[in-house]
Amino acid sequence: MPTSLDLRNGSVVEYVSRSCRIDILQGLSTYSCLACGLASIFSQASDIWSLGCILYQMVYGQTPFASLHLIQKLQAIIDPDHQIIFSPTVEDAVIDAMKKCLQRRPEDRPPIIGKNGLLDEHPFLNSNRSI
Repeated sequence: MPTSLDLRNGSVVEYVSRSCRIDILQGLSTYSCLACGLASIFSQASDIWSLGCILYQMVYGQTPFASLHLIQKLQAIIDPDHQIIFSPTVEDAVIDAMKKCLQRRPEDRPPIIGKNGLLDEHPFLNSNRSI
């Protein structure tokens, strides 16, 4: 069991057992961008990636890489040729939000707020806007 846990910055400060570290790695690989896990760097761009994974799970009932084993998942996250499947069964604004969040290059992801910010300007995440 963890002796201390700090999720304020999306990071785990301390964990005791090897199995706990593996469980945390598997959880991080599900919702985090791989660059964050490798470099222990969490930023607004990594939060946007996580948002994309959460939205994807809310819409499709699984995360974008759920069908892959851990190593395959880690490879797919950084592989720009690995296509994330977006079923057209949901409205276009939802798919657009997920696609914007799940850009592999952090600099291509939109900000949370401000110019082109998801919460300020995206029609799915801000009901005052339209496509």
